[in-house]
Amino acid sequence: MIFQLVFASPNKQVFCGSIAKWYKTEGERVSYGELILDIKIERVRFRPDRPLQQATEILSQLSSSNSLKTLRASRETLYHNNIDLLLQIVSADVGFLRQICAKQSEYRDVGAVLAVFTTEANEPLDLSQPDWSQASKFRIVPNIISNDADSDIEEIESEVASLGSWLAEIQTDLERSRHRLSEIQANLNLFKFDAK
Repeated sequence: MIFQLVFASPNKQVFCGSIAKWYKTEGERVSYGELILDIKIERVRFRPDRPLQQATEILSQLSSSNSLKTLRASRETLYHNNIDLLLQIVSADVGFLRQICAKQSEYRDVGAVLAVFTTEANEPLDLSQPDWSQASKFRIVPNIISNDADSDIEEIESEVASLGSWLAEIQTDLERSRHRLSEIQANLNLFKFDAK
């Protein structure tokens, strides 16, 4: 029987990762509890794709409560949530590793097929046209390991500080826009008065 090892997300914030290390080679038997591979999860990255509207909502929340707790909660809308994590994939099944579909240092999205397993070592397997969509999933247990918690905390604090200065710049621009809007409204009111 053919099985596919799929990159399963350990939480909703993991979208992709790179293969850090394979502990097994093609043709090797894998048993329960054996470490198969490590996947490196991306560091925290700023998300510039978030609209300015969310930034202004964050500013309004900060101006009303101005707490670090609000800033930390707001950070999650602007940043990915994972920080330099290592995802260890441990076998919860038995089989033979027949094909590695993602080599070391290659990036893969969650849901991608990383490897193909069979129940027997000499089981026929057509590698010329791989379509593993009908294959069952090889059962695994993903274990998340942080590489260095202290440096992660320092990096987060630094990024929170830079986020604070970025939010201050946006707040300044927002105040200018409000002032300009007030001027436009005053001019519009004068225009309406003159039209009567």
